[in-house]
Amino acid sequence: MKRTTVVAAVVAVTLLSWPGTALAAPPDNDDFDNAIPVSGALPFTDTVSSAEATTAADDPEPCANGVVSSVWYRFTPTRSGLYVATGTAQPYGAFLSVFTGTRGALTPVVCGSNRGAWSAEAGTTYHLMVSAFPWSPPGGDFTFELDGPAVLGVTLDPSGWVDPRTGFARLSGTVTCRATHYTRVEGELLQRVGGRTVSDIFGLDAPTCDGTVRRWAAEARAPERFVSGRATVWVQVYACPDNATCLSDLVEGDVTLFNRRYGPG
Repeated sequence: MKRTTVVAAVVAVTLLSWPGTALAAPPDNDDFDNAIPVSGALPFTDTVSSAEATTAADDPEPCANGVVSSVWYRFTPTRSGLYVATGTAQPYGAFLSVFTGTRGALTPVVCGSNRGAWSAEAGTTYHLMVSAFPWSPPGGDFTFELDGPAVLGVTLDPSGWVDPRTGFARLSGTVTCRATHYTRVEGELLQRVGGRTVSDIFGLDAPTCDGTVRRWAAEARAPERFVSGRATVWVQVYACPDNATCLSDLVEGDVTLFNRRYGPG
């Protein structure tokens, strides 16, 4: 008789516990009630991860668009003036919204893509929300910046130079700007020479806008040539902190041009 032995194989299945990646916590200022207060000297800058940022049921819709994720800041200025806030998100950008009021009863002040400027009153609390575009993919960082009050001013030196070889004139002065984003200096030099008016318009990008008084210099060129003597100048500096707000400062006056060789030759 043939005996068949059946051996039962017991297969032990071991469940392996693979090291997992812990989920990141929402940023500290994810909720309105936990807004980061902005205090001390400006400019203020803060960067947080948006990977786990959430939305609250009562988060207002920025610029009539849906809220995907948001973080909050709170600012009470000690000086009235024009303030500029920037909110960006990688890689597509973000909405920057400013409100007054209380939770559930917020009044919009300004809203824009990445940047907003508003006239703030000292002692009034402003709530600032940075929120991702609805079409943005998850992840990336939110960066928030606040600066102000905005400053913009320009001066003109009472004398300048004209190169007798070329008839080119050089003018100069100072420019002061802060919280103004892109800033430009433009002007025109006019001079009566032999019964006719010689003129040229000049322009240049403003130096660094950090509130420091800085020098500007520009060259005016005209086919008819400037000469030494008296001339009239207007100079304007202008800037647009956001798409809806522009500032300018204008100075006009007479300058005396002196002969002086400069440049090559």
